[in-house]
Amino acid sequence: GGEPFAILRQRAVAAVNRATKYQPAVLVVSHGALFRALRDAMGLAVNQRTPNAVPIWCEPRTREWSLKPVHGAVEIGT
Repeated sequence: GGEPFAILRQRAVAAVNRATKYQPAVLVVSHGALFRALRDAMGLAVNQRTPNAVPIWCEPRTREWSLKPVHGAVEIGT
């Protein structure tokens, strides 16, 4: 077995929260499970695969986050 999803989600959220403290923007490189956990934490659909090798811009907003491909590489559904 692997790491329980709840623990992965907790670590992913903590890591992104730490990264958002740095300016300018920080590059985070990870496998799809991190984005699955972040999507869950952001209230987005969890059962959507993040394509391999596609840069995703994650941006905190006032009440919610947005996830969008860099330069429109691939559409990421909400």
